Amino acid sequence: MSGVAVNAPSGAAEATPPVPTGTSSRRRVGERMVPRVVSVALLFLAWELVSRAVSASVVPSFARVTRVFVESLGDGYVWSDMAITFGRVFASFALSMLLALAIGMAIGTVRWFGRMFDFWVTVAAAVPSILYVVVAYLWFGLNEVAAVLAAALVVTPSAAFNVIQGVQAIDPGLSEMARAFRVPRRAIVRRRCA
Repeated sequence: MSGVAVNAPSGAAEATPPVPTGTSSRRRVGERMVPRVVSVALLFLAWELVSRAVSASVVPSFARVTRVFVESLGDGYVWSDMAITFGRVFASFALSMLLALAIGMAIGTVRWFGRMFDFWVTVAAAVPSILYVVVAYLWFGLNEVAAVLAAALVVTPSAAFNVIQGVQAIDPGLSEMARAFRVPRRAIVRRRCA
């Protein structure tokens, strides 16, 4: 017994990850942040170089843009304009999500509907975004409705595609079990969307 040495498995020491210390954790954060800060600094440097290479009326310098922005904040119209823009963005997002959920759920859950209309989502995603904008402005004119609708139509195809993929990724066995236990269809659909 005394001559037999019991050795620990060779991978046992390597299996436990090292506990990060404060210094190594800060070093990792620094290693991730430094390239990003440098890229932002290079962007501002390129901006300044382009501003000096061409006319300041074409590409104003960062200092000039900052000065004008601060003056605009003092005038007060920036906040109202930003509120209008955020309202349009929110309305476009809400409309696109409603359309994407309706289309995605219909194509993902109703087989005959999916077979008939699934390729239209791909076609709609392939249409250039500017075309949606032009058509919306031609149909509705240069107004709020056209702006909101155009932005929503640009986003809807890709969002609908994601909903379709999510619905189709659900395990069919779980859906069958829900039907066997007579779970109401509304509850199944609600759980699929959650």
